[in-house]
Amino acid sequence: MRNLIRLFVTGNPDWTVPAGFEERRFAVLDVGEEHMQDLQYFAAIDDEMNNGGREALLHYLLHFDLSTVDPRVIPMTAALLEQKIASATPEQAWWLDTLKSGKLPYGTAEPRTCIKTRLFHSYIRHARLQGANRRAIETVIGMFLNKVVPGLIGDIKLTYDVYEQGRWETKRGAAYRFPPLAECRDRFARALQQGIAWSGGNDEWEHDDEHVDQDDLPL
Repeated sequence: MRNLIRLFVTGNPDWTVPAGFEERRFAVLDVGEEHMQDLQYFAAIDDEMNNGGREALLHYLLHFDLSTVDPRVIPMTAALLEQKIASATPEQAWWLDTLKSGKLPYGTAEPRTCIKTRLFHSYIRHARLQGANRRAIETVIGMFLNKVVPGLIGDIKLTYDVYEQGRWETKRGAAYRFPPLAECRDRFARALQQGIAWSGGNDEWEHDDEHVDQDDLPL
C-alpha cells in the first residue's frame, strides 16, 4: 500500500526530530518570537482569515507553480543543523567539540600530532560528561576517525611526556598525525551537508595545555 502520510510536528524541546547528518526526511524551521503574546497581531490575522483570507489562500495555493519546488530537497536551515547536532552520536559530538576547540591532547612536540591513547581518553571524558550510556572502544574510535578525517596518518610512533610519581618522564607510543585543522573542519561540515560557524578557536591545531596524565583513566 502506498504511504501518503505527511506529518507537521510542533514542539518546544531542543531536540525534536532524529535528524541524521545526511537528513532527507525533515524540514525543520524555528518559529520567531517577535510577536510572542502579541494579541493584536494574531487578532488581525483571525480577522483577515474570516474576511476573505481563506479564499485568498486557497486561490494562491491552487495557482502556485509546483514545478518551482522539488519536495525531495529539504531546506538546509539553522534549525535543521541544531537537530543534526542534537542527534549526533557520542563520537560525532566529541569530534565536533574537538574541531571547535582546535586542540589536540598535550604531550607531543610535533605539530598536528597526538598520542592515540590520549585522544581516546579525551573521547571517554567527553562521553562521560555528556552522560552517554554507550561508549565506543578505542578500535571503533580509530575507524571513526579514518572515516571523518581523510588523510589521517595513524601508523607513526612518537615520544611524549608523562607526569608520573611527581616527575616528568618520556615515553614512546602510537600516534596520529592530522591534516590541517581547516581541512578537518571542512570535511566534517561536508558530512553534515551544512556550513558551521567555527566561532573563536584556532586557525591551526594546537596542543591542550592540560598537563595531567590520563594513562590510568578508568574506562
